[in-house]
Order: sequence, then C-alpha cells, then structure tokens
Amino acid sequence: MLSNSQAHDRGVSIGAGLLFGAGATALGVLAPTRPLGGTALYTVAALVAGALSSRASTAIRSPSASTANTTLTLIGVAAAVVFPALVAASGLGYFEWTPLSAGLGLAVGGLFVVYGVVGLADSIRGQAV
Repeated sequence: MLSNSQAHDRGVSIGAGLLFGAGATALGVLAPTRPLGGTALYTVAALVAGALSSRASTAIRSPSASTANTTLTLIGVAAAVVFPALVAASGLGYFEWTPLSAGLGLAVGGLFVVYGVVGLADSIRGQAV
C-alpha cells in the first residue's frame, strides 16, 4: 500500500508527464503552420511540468537506475532545448529540416514514448501491489 506522500508524488509525476506530453503534441501539431506559437506553448508546458516534477520527492534508487535516469535527463533536456529552437528557426526561415535532423527528432521522441509507456506500466503495477 502506498503512503500519502508516495501517492501524491506519483500523481504529481503523472500530471507533469501529461502536461509535458501535451506541450510536445502542441509543438508537433502547430509546427507546420504556426511554429512560433507551438514553440511558445511547448516552452510554457515544459516549464510548468518541470516545476511540478521538482516538487515531488525523489525515492532512493539503485546506482544503475540513477545512471539511466541521469542519461535520459541529459538527452531530454538537450532535446527540450534543441528541437523547439529548430522548429522556431525553421518557421523563421533560418533552418531547413533534412532527413537526418527529422530522423533524429523522431528517434528521440520514440525513446521518450517508450520510456513513458514503461513508466506508466511500472506505476500501474506498483498500485496493484
């Protein structure tokens, strides 16, 4: 059974993840027609999601889990800064998407979709225990 603190942290984490996902979806949907508007919505959603997730306490984890989380955090922060900047630059005519840059964007997005699905499955499995 989860304590109130653990249940709260889990709810905050899920809320932050959904908010970040909504911002990323807005960026993807608005990128072709309104790249600056999509980038602005994404930035606001990412900042609020980051503030929410920083409020949740962190559980003690194994060194390998810590290494994995640090790696995903570094990739995520880099992607959270680089790809919206490229969308804005593309909208302003300073950048053109090539197959390589589009493929990298899709690969990083796919990585975090898998991470989110695994995290959701772990969360559901943890509630059942």
